[in-house]
Amino acid sequence: RPRLQAADEEVANKIEEFIGKLKRLKEVPSPFTLIIDDPSGNSFVENPLAPQKDEALVVTHYKRTAQQDAMLGLAVTQAPSLRAAQRAASVLQFHTNCPECNAPASTNMKLVQIPHFKEVIIMATNCDACGHRTNEVKSGGAIEAQGTRITLRITDPSDMTRDVLKSETCSVEIPELDFELGMGALGGKFTTLEGLLKDIKELVERNPFNLGDSSAPGRAEKLREF
Repeated sequence: RPRLQAADEEVANKIEEFIGKLKRLKEVPSPFTLIIDDPSGNSFVENPLAPQKDEALVVTHYKRTAQQDAMLGLAVTQAPSLRAAQRAASVLQFHTNCPECNAPASTNMKLVQIPHFKEVIIMATNCDACGHRTNEVKSGGAIEAQGTRITLRITDPSDMTRDVLKSETCSVEIPELDFELGMGALGGKFTTLEGLLKDIKELVERNPFNLGDSSAPGRAEKLREF
């Protein structure tokens, strides 16, 4: 990040401080909270005690607003389901172009059942020309009737191994860091809690102003405060 430091050393130092806080979260020096708010209802955090209740995990369902319905495209005709095609083979492969260098590449697609939740489609694209790799998760089913808000209180390093399904429509919030990541910023992810924190750290390192002028009012200023 030399260019950023040269342009604004104070902002760069605050971003470095925030990244350091993210790294320390993995060791859970003190409890913190992860909030995932998904209007589509297609996000998930693993309950390692299932089917018993997890006192650290609270899942609430809510009725979407008209604006959220419009954002999810519920007023328009949905694309035909790919479920039958997904079941026909364990892994489907199709040709596409690399989003980085535009060279021919291949994408692998697989339907995966998440225990105690639902099916999701995992898509991975690898480019032999430039080495670029992408991984994305799409819901394997329909949008749920209600939105979902998941609140997880992290108190132990073992919580870092929990599976997390972050859909492309959800936001992520860590109140202790006064941090919020808007929907679409990371795309769909099926990873662990530790992996999600790592992805957030890399996103901030790669583009600390990704929540810039086009983002919601005040969000860019909040990032600069980090």
